Amino acid sequence: MGFTLQRSMERAGSIVDELRAEGIDDLAIQMALDHQEAQRGAGVPVYPLRVICGLDQLDRRTDRSVGQHALALAVAPRNRPGKGGLHITREPVWAKSIQTGSDAEASFPVRLTTATSKAIMNAAYRGHDLGLDACTAARRDKRELTKEEQKLAALTPSGLKILRRLLQEAHYRKGWVMPAYETIAAWTKLGRSTVIRQLKALAAIGLTEWVRRFDYECDREKGSRSKQTSNLYRFALPRWLAKFLKIDAPIPDDERTRREIALEDHAVMLAQTPEAERKRLMPTDAPSRAPLIIAAYRHDRRSLREQQARECHGGTEPQDSSLYMEVDMRNRPSRPMSRP
Repeated sequence: MGFTLQRSMERAGSIVDELRAEGIDDLAIQMALDHQEAQRGAGVPVYPLRVICGLDQLDRRTDRSVGQHALALAVAPRNRPGKGGLHITREPVWAKSIQTGSDAEASFPVRLTTATSKAIMNAAYRGHDLGLDACTAARRDKRELTKEEQKLAALTPSGLKILRRLLQEAHYRKGWVMPAYETIAAWTKLGRSTVIRQLKALAAIGLTEWVRRFDYECDREKGSRSKQTSNLYRFALPRWLAKFLKIDAPIPDDERTRREIALEDHAVMLAQTPEAERKRLMPTDAPSRAPLIIAAYRHDRRSLREQQARECHGGTEPQDSSLYMEVDMRNRPSRPMSRP
């Protein structure tokens, strides 16, 4: 594996460095290089590394040698921007909102343990301190902040106050945190604009995530109506922040295998969905799209090997066992023998 990567790096030059700068790990780059070698050996068109890793779009007129699931995830669906609309009651509803009481809403919250909540809060405090130190160093050295430092620098003590209160509510409500902006402002004694700005800063870091919701009502007097309601929040410790703070622990082998299988199942599920639904579910950033494309390619390659290893591949008919069954029936001891 190391020899292939080294040889490909000599041939590709700065392409591998560009992929690493975009956030693509060495395993994904190695699988993309192996895929290029397989394409060259098969005599089919060779796709660029950026296309295989999901950084660039692939032309729809190309062939299907990549694999149907990997190609479905690599090719970006047609751009159909979602827009919110007005119901017949003239109430605005945001696009990509989920209905209250639906299965999508029930599967969104995550119940956190006390240790996880403390780890998230400690990481937020340490990230805030590192953001302040990065701003001081940037002014002293007259340099620009990196993307990670910009995310941490946008987090203020108000954001820490909001996160601490939301984590407390998540502990008491078993993960179901759905306050309105005005409610959060009343809890933290902050302005509504500050709450919105710091929630976006927390979401940019990856400490929090939310989904918009709407209520659907139907009665005989007023008819059917939809009305926007408060967001539903969940919290997590992003992996990049754990690495940045050097608190990331190695993943066990069995857990890594389980995650790979789950990622392959998720990638195949996304590849089989319609284009409009796939565009809504697929992540927009390249570092998140690349593992899904690699997982789909790994699934397609394994499925092809299993298909070629079957008994009846290549048009070979299965062996007829009717003759042997007839002989076995004749020689069966329990069968009554006729007298000569």
